[in-house]
Amino acid sequence: MKLFQDVYSSYQKRFRLAETSGLMSFNAWVQFLADCPGYSADKASFALAKEISVDQHRHLRHMALSWSEFLVAVAAAVWLEPSSGSKELPDRLLDFVLDTLPEALHAGRAAEIQEAGDLARDDPRHVELVRLVTRIFKDADVDGSGLLTSEEFQQAFSEPRTSAALEEAGLLTGDMKLLFLRMDVDGSGSLTLKEFVEGLLKLQNEMIVLDKGIREVRKAFLKVETKVGIGKVNRENFLAFVRNPANADLLKRAGLRESDASDLWEAAQQAISRDPRAEVTAEALVAGYMDLHLEKGRIIRAMNFLDSIFQVADVDGSGALSKAEVGKYLCRKEVTDKLHSLKLFVPDWLEMFEAMDADGDGDLTWAELSVAMRRIWTQLAGAEAEAPGNSESEDEEDSLP
Repeated sequence: MKLFQDVYSSYQKRFRLAETSGLMSFNAWVQFLADCPGYSADKASFALAKEISVDQHRHLRHMALSWSEFLVAVAAAVWLEPSSGSKELPDRLLDFVLDTLPEALHAGRAAEIQEAGDLARDDPRHVELVRLVTRIFKDADVDGSGLLTSEEFQQAFSEPRTSAALEEAGLLTGDMKLLFLRMDVDGSGSLTLKEFVEGLLKLQNEMIVLDKGIREVRKAFLKVETKVGIGKVNRENFLAFVRNPANADLLKRAGLRESDASDLWEAAQQAISRDPRAEVTAEALVAGYMDLHLEKGRIIRAMNFLDSIFQVADVDGSGALSKAEVGKYLCRKEVTDKLHSLKLFVPDWLEMFEAMDADGDGDLTWAELSVAMRRIWTQLAGAEAEAPGNSESEDEEDSLP
């Protein structure tokens, strides 16, 4: 069974769909079959394994396989393959497990190594770092699964030799748990070689560009911590510190305005959001600072702004907005102007109300609103990044349906 799990984990991380994190996409399934010697990419096996629900028209869940569906799809592929001869299905399945599955896993891992190497193709300066990171990954992958778990990751980075080699390459890795969460973009709890290499290359680039600001943000947190005590830094005392006129220069040196302080704290909380026991630390604040300067920074700022509008609009304290309240508060010019300034798509709030109201109760909670808008903006940002030239105008964004 472990062999099946390794194959599923490896391929589901390739050819991902934004809405199907943690599942194996249709394209990943087709690639898996292509890597299976003697098997054709028969799409019927995918269809036979799917459990289609009537509400799946709203997202792309119908284009991905869960773990149980993957097992059914494998059996369907073996059953449908005409080249298997006259053997009974159990014998054919056994041949597939013993002979074909290991070859597919080997092909998948070889492709990952190739993809990781390709990341350095555009910048010769990255070649040595990619080699270093690839070696660290292989040494850390003690079970040979082709994936790094959080435990393997932290064990590898606790080695003084590893930390020293990365620091020499210009990487200060900081909080290992937080670094793992930032690299594990699909939240699966494990990293492929490509995710590992991409994560460290991205970290290196961010630290080069934002080096001075990172130092200032870390310094600000440590000053607050010295004043209020270790483990006692919260949103209120941090914002009070950075908004004190005596500390204005510190924000300025980090390239931040006073109005950015709230966004910075929100970004730090976002960075640790997948660990319910985590508290905002200096490293979390640094991660949030770097996120604010990336593409996702626009979305973090927008979500923080929408949250403030939601709190004002929720006059009865019910935790939800009616359609009338959405029209009264979210359709205001200040909301439109703010989203325009962030170069984000401005939806027709009333037209989209029913689509965002996931439980159909006629009210919109903050969870429903934030999930819907984060998904829309993230998908549009991804589409812009992949578009040739990456030069969509603001007017084009506003005209999206």
